[in-house]
Parts: sequence; C-alpha cells; structure tokens
Amino acid sequence: MKNILITGGTSGVGFAIAQSLAGPRTHLIIVGRNQSKGLSAIDALGPNTAFVSADLSTAAGLTILTDFVKSNVDHLDALVLSAGVMPIDQDQNIQTNLVSHFNVVTGLKPLLTGGKILLVTGNPQAVQRMPICEMQNTQVARAGWLLTHKTLLMVYLAATLEDQNITVNSFFPGDVHSDLMPYTRSLTKTAVPVGKYLLTEPSLASATGTFFDDQGQVVPLNPRKYSLAEATKVLSQYLPI
Repeated sequence: MKNILITGGTSGVGFAIAQSLAGPRTHLIIVGRNQSKGLSAIDALGPNTAFVSADLSTAAGLTILTDFVKSNVDHLDALVLSAGVMPIDQDQNIQTNLVSHFNVVTGLKPLLTGGKILLVTGNPQAVQRMPICEMQNTQVARAGWLLTHKTLLMVYLAATLEDQNITVNSFFPGDVHSDLMPYTRSLTKTAVPVGKYLLTEPSLASATGTFFDDQGQVVPLNPRKYSLAEATKVLSQYLPI
C-alpha cells in the first residue's frame, strides 16, 4: 500500500491527480480548507482516502495536518504540493504559495525518507523567461514571483534532501479546469496524467531537481538562475534556511 499525501487535493489539479492515483493499492490523504469539498472528494475517490481539513498557511493548520499524518501512517511514499491561491497581495503570496510548502515538507520530512515530492507549478515558458524579481506590486509581478520562487524552492529542497533519498521535482499540469482563476473555470480538461507518470515511471525513480512539462518531458532550466546558491540566497529572505 502506497501512502500519498496531496495538498489542495479536494478540487482542480490536486483532485485530478488524486483521481489518477486512487485504487486498492493506494492510501490517499487529501488536504483542503473546505469541509464540504473534502467530503465530496473522498466519496468520489473511494474507501482508501482520508481527508484533512486544514489551512496550511497557518501554524494551527500545519499542526492539524502533521498530527493526523503521524498518527495514521508510518511513512509517506509521495507528497504532492498542489495547494495554492491566486494571491491578492504580497503577504498572501509569500505565506500561502511558498512558506506553507516549505513548512509542510519540514513537518513531514521524517516520514518522507526514500519518498518523492512533487511541486505543481506553472507554464514552462514563463518559468524559463521571467526574471527572479522581488517586486510584487501587480498581479503579473506576483505571478512571476510565484513561479520563479517555487522553482527555486524545488532546487533547494532537491539538494538539501538528497542525503535522505528524497527526490524533489516540479511540473506543469497543463491548463486544467479549476476555481483558481476566471479563465480556468471555463477550461474543460480535468485529467492530469503527468502527476501519476512522474510518481510511477521506473526510469524517473532517481530524477530530482528537475522541471517537467505536462507531457512528462524535461524542461531545461538556466543553471545560473536556478542554482542552489541562488536558491539559498533568495529564499533565505522568506524561509529559515
């Protein structure tokens, strides 16, 4: 039985990934803030699914999640970080779209030895082309900050968790129906097969520090822009690293 935790797993990309993984050999733990969405999700996903209602941008929510997981499983085979919001300001972007991911990994790290971490991110061309900039005064700037800093987080975690045999990668799920933004509500695609592929493909068992597109192909990253040194320097402004 594989134990897989998916944050943001009650709707959108996270739920689509959960659907692709649900089955008799998988124990899913999905996390979300909305209780009714969570109950609907576990009904759809089947009996091997547990739901945790928690706001991971808060210390209380993080404690709820870590206590639940540690009380119910002795290890995690995979952690999919799919939770996120379209931020209305800088503070929400930092806390919800960056700090919460780091805190979840830190809180659950003892259970992840030998496991996999996947971070859901955005369009590959945007990740490649946008500069690493600390300005967040517009919606476009906040989106750029989110994509670049989440990629830096992937690079940092991949390097620092390697000695625990934990792989860390990020991927673009494609344009998928969700409530995240007005345009995503009109999308018809609801499947995200690349998530399962990245978790189960034998040839990728040792891949780490890599960004994949929605077809499971490697997206090259500028090594000067996305290096461990750059990740440490930039992220230390926001994270206790």
